Amino acid sequence: MKTAVQGGYVLITVGQLANVCAARKEGAITFLALRVWLATLEQRARRCFASKTVRYSVSEIRELMGSGVTDHGIESALRALARAGFLQWSKTGIDHGTELTPSGEAFASLLGTNHRRRVPIPRRVLRALFRHKRPSEVLAALGHLIRCLFKHGSRIANYGLVKASWIASVFGIAERSVHSARRWLIKEQFLTQERVHQLVMNRWGGKFVVNLGGVSRPSGGDDFAPPIQTKSTYPNQSTYDQTKHLVQKPSGVFGKHFSKPELRAPTLKNILPEDLKQLPRLEELYRQAIAANWLVPCDANFRNFVCAALRATRSGGRVGAIFIGIVRRRLWHHITSEQEARALGVLRRYRLRAERNCGAVDEQRMLSKGSELVRTVLKSFKPVPEARFYSTPA
Repeated sequence: MKTAVQGGYVLITVGQLANVCAARKEGAITFLALRVWLATLEQRARRCFASKTVRYSVSEIRELMGSGVTDHGIESALRALARAGFLQWSKTGIDHGTELTPSGEAFASLLGTNHRRRVPIPRRVLRALFRHKRPSEVLAALGHLIRCLFKHGSRIANYGLVKASWIASVFGIAERSVHSARRWLIKEQFLTQERVHQLVMNRWGGKFVVNLGGVSRPSGGDDFAPPIQTKSTYPNQSTYDQTKHLVQKPSGVFGKHFSKPELRAPTLKNILPEDLKQLPRLEELYRQAIAANWLVPCDANFRNFVCAALRATRSGGRVGAIFIGIVRRRLWHHITSEQEARALGVLRRYRLRAERNCGAVDEQRMLSKGSELVRTVLKSFKPVPEARFYSTPA
């Protein structure tokens, strides 16, 4: 937990956020009205220490929001927010409504938290939100802030578990928009994702930390940013795990010549990506699956086995777990027609090559047997002595 936020923060209750998000989800307010509502929070925060009478203006909101916004559009959004009961704006004061609307109450119940809980949103994040021009990404970012920011007295907790499918279902947006919003927040250094166990990620989602400090930028063109401490230097964890199963076989004299690492025999207990990309190793896995009573031995199951391997390798991530899930549950319908055609084409070429190699071996074997037979016959052959013919007397 931290006690300070660089640049300050704004306290917004979950109920207030639920009101505007539910209204935007139902189409009661426009996206511009949501951005104006967020901009008025920053406008009021600028005068939190003012001791004299303050003055607000529409032009100030327009300057805060940046280009593409007109005074007429801001005034229309302010009237819409006033009719909905979300905001009372005037030149002398700003009051954000705290009463829950019926739709906001239903929305707050989906968030799974108390609607009176205050969310400390950093002001630099708030400014980025009302300047952003993608509605679904702004809603997804608000969902991450609700799940990750908590205020306990003078201390602020800035981390939480967020599941992309949950954000998409509650806020009524596409799941790809949630991932796009995460990329945007991580790129701007507002958010950092930390590694958690896969079982926790499957159930509750990934762990995200809201950056309460400043944004670090490289000082010069030749300088490089330091590595992120929460991320591994390997491309993924599976790549690191796979190096444990490589057997280094030294060759040459005194290590002057080195050979490529050799993989262990394939096993269903630990499937590597190479096992699913090489048909000889895949055939060994299929024999093990038959022995484990996972499948009935038949040509159709073997074709499905090969198609499932292609599906798993194209999915990415933990390819072994994905492949086992498809085979054990027989989720053949998850395989697309394009993947099936691709896998069957590879299998057909593999079988034709095996048949040609087998035919060549048989022919060579027959030739060798024929030559051996000829040699045996020649060795056992004894030349007949020359016959002498005598003439009979007359």
